Amino acid sequence: MFSTVIIILFFLLNKKINLPIIILYLYHLSFLFISEFYVFRYGGDAIFYENYLNNDEELIFLLGRNSLLFFLEYISDYLSLFDINLLFNFIGFLGIYFLYQICLTLGLSNSVIILICLIPSLNFFTSYIGKDSLIFTSIMIIIHKTYCFYSSKNFFLLILAFSCLLFIRPYIFIIILPIYIFSYFFVFTKNKLILIFVFLSLITLYFTFLNLNDFFCILMTQFCEGSGLDNIDGMFEKVKSFGDISNINKTASNYEPKNIFYNIFSYLFFPLQFFELQNTGNSFSVWYGILESLYLLWIFYLVYLFKIKFFQKNKLKNILFLLIFLFIYIFIYLLIFPNIFFNFGLNIRQKIMVIYPILIFCLFLKNYFLIKKLK
Repeated sequence: MFSTVIIILFFLLNKKINLPIIILYLYHLSFLFISEFYVFRYGGDAIFYENYLNNDEELIFLLGRNSLLFFLEYISDYLSLFDINLLFNFIGFLGIYFLYQICLTLGLSNSVIILICLIPSLNFFTSYIGKDSLIFTSIMIIIHKTYCFYSSKNFFLLILAFSCLLFIRPYIFIIILPIYIFSYFFVFTKNKLILIFVFLSLITLYFTFLNLNDFFCILMTQFCEGSGLDNIDGMFEKVKSFGDISNINKTASNYEPKNIFYNIFSYLFFPLQFFELQNTGNSFSVWYGILESLYLLWIFYLVYLFKIKFFQKNKLKNILFLLIFLFIYIFIYLLIFPNIFFNFGLNIRQKIMVIYPILIFCLFLKNYFLIKKLK
């Protein structure tokens, strides 16, 4: 009942609600029932969370999955399981809503935006209890509220989004926050060389004197098992081992890594080797993933062709701020994750944290050059 009231109030009080957004919500809501059927039949994280709510297990509070379990345990005293699922579905929809508003503000046509928001994997993985809906929505809030920053309400939402990243996906938080701070000062301070020098010095000190094992133990429990991370190489080796574990027993959608460019393309879209039938077996999900990836490539082509009809000249610094922030975030993300995970099914789920920021980055870039050209 609580989740229903929140959803109704959102649609009644929000002046930006229109028919396309209502249709997008109903479309997204349908994926809650699709995901329930899929997870019940094939398994998934949602079953783990639902089983946890039915057990009386004691947890030690840690960043990451345990934070989500503590949150679920708290709200389960007031909400039914269906209500919790409905709440997470709505949170996932908010991410799609902010994606819609960002693209609309940057001058993309309504029809192309709807084509983006209808992508099934985006709706599926943000439709039920899990970390994906929280993280995707947090990233979209950070981008939207930074671009439209003009009130204390936006600042509160920014703090909320960064807090969510810290508690649910701390390794994404430690990538995003320093980049965000650096991008802000780079755009809004005059002496950029001093800023770069200070920032690089802090990063060097950070990795020189920090006990990596103790620090990453706070972020992920797997680092607490005496892994002996006394240098940056040890950290990446440990992260790589997580990728190796994730790729086991999923041979239908595993692929062979090659060079970094091939790995990035395979992560964002699909491995070219999957066009050899013997590599995919009879996996319907793999071929569906390839079709959706081709659809995504078509979306990028539409964004490339689309001529922006309006823009906001007074937002030039905000655009530059977000361009720097998104570029560094995307660069670091693609440097790490595509070279760790080589499972197509896992990538379809993970890439929502980077593929849509890339799309938004392209739109910001078009706006930036258009404004500079007309000045």
